[in-house]
Amino acid sequence: MKIPRGLLITAILSLINVGISLLSALASLIIGKPDEKTLKEAELSLKKEMIEMKKLNLDYAAELLDKFNKMNEAFMSSFYAYHFLLSLIFALGAIGVVLMLKRNKLGFHLYICYSILGIGHMYIFASPNIVPSVMIILSSFISGLFIFLFSRHLPWMGLNED
Repeated sequence: MKIPRGLLITAILSLINVGISLLSALASLIIGKPDEKTLKEAELSLKKEMIEMKKLNLDYAAELLDKFNKMNEAFMSSFYAYHFLLSLIFALGAIGVVLMLKRNKLGFHLYICYSILGIGHMYIFASPNIVPSVMIILSSFISGLFIFLFSRHLPWMGLNED
């Protein structure tokens, strides 16, 4: 049977996202941790932005940047472990999509695991109070949307035959 158009479009969009993210995580592992000078320059630039935002009374945006900065510091302290875990999570997502396209029911379950891990991995390396809620909400919405779109094609994958 031919792959349904909606499933193909959802799979392509998901594979683009997962593929770019996987390549980025692997490249980070290969290139290695940025040097202290680069990290300090980035932090200084971010702090300048935060000052400008506070001048414009954009306190929420400044607070959000501060949380991103603290989160980045936490990720940098475990640079290799963090990017290795990301590589595994994104590989899991890619495998899940490929298996779904091959009508293997395990693919859908792996994709759900990938989605949950993709949302929750930050808490392994960063304290929950520095992870911006908006980031979790947005990630959850996007993951839920893709799971919903993939779930529309479960009959084609043979998941309702059991």
